[in-house]
Amino acid sequence: MKTSFTSNTIAYQFNFSTYSYQVLFLLKVFLKASYLCIKEKKIIMLKSIIMLAITTAKRPLHIVLADDDDDDQEFFVEAVSVVAPHVKVEIANDGEELMELLLNKKTLPDIIFLDLNMPRKNGHICLKEIRANKKMLHIPIVIYSTSSNSEQIDSTFKAGANLYIPKPESFGDLKLIAKKIFSLNWEDSVTPDKNNFVLSAKNLA
Repeated sequence: MKTSFTSNTIAYQFNFSTYSYQVLFLLKVFLKASYLCIKEKKIIMLKSIIMLAITTAKRPLHIVLADDDDDDQEFFVEAVSVVAPHVKVEIANDGEELMELLLNKKTLPDIIFLDLNMPRKNGHICLKEIRANKKMLHIPIVIYSTSSNSEQIDSTFKAGANLYIPKPESFGDLKLIAKKIFSLNWEDSVTPDKNNFVLSAKNLA
């Protein structure tokens, strides 16, 4: 028995086939658009992650602490290791050792932390010698002293120190100060400013 097809049946089959093709085509377009959208979002997300990594990454810093007190050295190194693990601390036990280290080094430190009351050569003399040396003139110098004497603060500011830190009494305050110090942009150096020359935990509270 043969099945007879009318013109309406053929038209219906043709329309259904065309409709199915259109649906499949639209579905294909949608899937491709979705894929591109997801891919673009992934690219944007990846770029964001890369930018975040670049902005949050810390360039390794090499600093020198000139201080003759063993306990102060230990507390300083420990505080820096906690708040700024990207910072390498080198110790000079007095002013004479500091100047020998600086004069014989091929690569100079990024920052010098300088105690004032040291044997053989004190911090005041070291500061003047460093600022008189063209090779070392650009190195930021942070005075790190037990003294809060206004005359010493004024004299070190005039001699070219960048910051003055009275040694804090607690380890927590030292960490707070260290965190602030290493959040500054030392690559552009910190221009000495008399109004902000002295940095203490009280200033940061």
